[in-house]
Amino acid sequence: MHIHYAKNNKQIGPIIISDLKPNEISKETLVWFEGQADWIPAGEVEELKSYFSKVPPPLPKVERINQDGESQKAYEKRTDAIGFGILLIVLPIGVYFFKHLIEDSKFIYATYGFLLLLRIAAIVTVYKIAKEQNRGTDGWLIFALFLPSISLISIGNLGKKSQKSNYLDELEKIDDSN
Repeated sequence: MHIHYAKNNKQIGPIIISDLKPNEISKETLVWFEGQADWIPAGEVEELKSYFSKVPPPLPKVERINQDGESQKAYEKRTDAIGFGILLIVLPIGVYFFKHLIEDSKFIYATYGFLLLLRIAAIVTVYKIAKEQNRGTDGWLIFALFLPSISLISIGNLGKKSQKSNYLDELEKIDDSN
């Protein structure tokens, strides 16, 4: 039996069912063959049921193991770190523009001391998040020493860490080439 099927909004075929490669089509792939009025999902075609019984199930999710033997987890975006980074940008600007309203120099020096403490807290926070996410702590620490607010925003936006293995990447490349 010859079929036509849709892939990436293109019609492919005619092709003999026995010539289909494994994973070339799924049960949801639209197919058409002589005698059909319209395109239908491949899972509804009786002649294709044996093809789908030969296709292995999807691979289980691969969990990577770090150097310490612990499994890596997916990380959500850290909105607290992003907010802290934005605060570190906005506060010094506000102090700069409003310091002329404050005549007490001790208060201004105390404010600058407080901003320095916030910068140190930002560096420590970046280091902790990098360590918690199994990222290169040395690089993040150096980045945070020079640009603590930008490093906080950056590490907070990184979000999920990739969980794919090289094997799964290769499978995707093979699937895309078909």
